[in-house]
Formats: sequence, structure tokens, C-alpha cells
Amino acid sequence: MYERNGQLVRRVFKRYFLPTIMMSMALSLGVIIDGIIVGNALGSDALAAVNLVLPVTLAFSMIYALFGVGGSVLAAIAQGKRENHRADVLFTLSIMLLLAVSLVLLLAGSAYLDELVQLLAGGSSLQTLVNKFLGVLIYGAPLLIMVPGLAYFVRSDGRPNLAAAGLITANVVNLILDLVFILGFNMDIRGAALATVVGYAAGFLVLGAYLGDPKRNLHFSLITLRDLKITTAIAVGGIPSAVGSGLLFVKILCINAIVLSTLGTSGMVTFSVCLSCLSLVSMFIGGAAQTMMPIVGTLYGEKDQAGVRFTVKRALQVVMTSCLSLV
Repeated sequence: MYERNGQLVRRVFKRYFLPTIMMSMALSLGVIIDGIIVGNALGSDALAAVNLVLPVTLAFSMIYALFGVGGSVLAAIAQGKRENHRADVLFTLSIMLLLAVSLVLLLAGSAYLDELVQLLAGGSSLQTLVNKFLGVLIYGAPLLIMVPGLAYFVRSDGRPNLAAAGLITANVVNLILDLVFILGFNMDIRGAALATVVGYAAGFLVLGAYLGDPKRNLHFSLITLRDLKITTAIAVGGIPSAVGSGLLFVKILCINAIVLSTLGTSGMVTFSVCLSCLSLVSMFIGGAAQTMMPIVGTLYGEKDQAGVRFTVKRALQVVMTSCLSLV
């Protein structure tokens, strides 16, 4: 069993906290600024249409949380126990699951695009815009799922700065290409969706530096039938994070339907703006929670209970201070 003093754990927490906050900030501000660009360049209806597609992106986040967070936390625990082969198996299985599920969503989404648009837009005047936006975005499902999922493993392997750089690159390129495609090439709302897909492709190229690094601790491993039993453990480990995205999916889907049926397109525009503002809060709450994961996973694997308690306490302090400051 290993014991660490508070100063050492505090130093590790700080090393992970800023890059993780930057990861959360990239995702949250990307949504807000993307909405500002789309709303001002293409009009309020386009902004509302983008918000109607939000449940789909939340479904993507539920998948990468289920297998990315679950697998990376278990891999960190395995590394803490010095079980390197198990960590490699968890890494390999998680990446395979992320890729397989994302491809299934791509095929299902493209095959049932009209039905999905009907579910999201409810036959409103925004249906055409939703169809155009989602028709492009659905083909980026593997990238929108794989990039954040891989980033969790990169961060857990002691490279939080590279993980943050991947997500920041994805969103910065997305915002730049929004301006290029919409204002430069005069594309419609499909330009915004294409910018998102290309942005995440750029983020994947950045994270590819990790896959090509021979010094990384997590490696791809041959999977046996016996190893497939770990799939359940990965999913169970990711359930707490996936449930959050799942509940947001249900909430936004229901509120969108209520707003459309009672207040129409103008109400949908107003709700879209308010929802974007609320994304600011998630930067600090999500950042503090995700900062704990690789640290607590390793400490738990090494049975350093004092370090676990210190890390959780520190994260709670950051969350409470940030929320009070925002209020």
C-alpha cells in the first residue's frame, strides 16, 4: 500500500486540473460560440435548429462517457495495481467498443434520418434545417465519439496537456471553419455541421501523436474470448458519467418538444440562447469531476485512501468556489 502526503497529491491535482478545465471549456465554449456564429450568420431559425439536434450530440457524449470514462478509470486502477496487461486490455476493448458503437450509430442514423428528424423537430417549420444539419453531422459520429473517448485515455496515461490540446484543436478548427464555410463559401447550415466534423478530424490528428508514441504506457493488446467479460466492467464503470448525459438527453428532448408545441420557433430561439449560457457552469463542475478520475483511479488501485479523500475534498472545494463565483 502506498501513502502520499497532501502536498504531493495537491501538486498532481493542479497538473491535471488546468488541462481538464481547458477540455471542458473547449466543449462548452465551442457550443456557445458555434451558436453565436450560426445565429448571426444564418439567422435565429438556424440557431434553433442546431439546438434541436443537441440531443443527438448528447447521445454521442453518453457513449464516449460509458466506454471512454469507464475504461480509462479502470485502466488507471489497473496501472495503480501494477497490472499493466489488464490496463492494455481495458484500453483495447474500450477503443474497439467506441469504434463499433459509433459505426452502428452512423449506419442507423443515416438509414433512419427522416424518422430521427421527425422526432427532433416534430413537424415544425424547422424540420428542413434540422434535416440539413443532421444529415451531415451524423456522418461524423465516429469522430465525435472517438476523439473525446480517446482523450480520456490520453489524460489517464499522464498526458493531460495533449488530451486538452486534442479537444481544443477540434473546437478551434470548428469555429474557424464555421466562418470559412458559412461566410466565405456562402454555405447554409450544412457548413456548420461540416465544420464540426472536420474540426474533430483535426483533433484526432493531434491525439494521434499519442498513438504513435512508443513511450506511452497503454498499448493495444490481443483480445481473447476471456477478455470480453471485462466489457461489462467497463460499462458499469462508465455508468455514473453516462447517466448524466443520458438524463440531459431526455431533459433537452422533452423541453424542446414542449417549447415547440407551446411557443413555436421564437420560443425555441429564446430557449437555445438560455441553454447556451448554462453551458458555462459545466466547465467547472465537469472539469473538477473529470480531474479526479485518473488521480482517484490510480490512488484507489494503490490503496492510498488518504490520497483519495484528499483529492475528493479538493475537487469539492473547487466546485463550490467556482459555482459561488458564477452566481
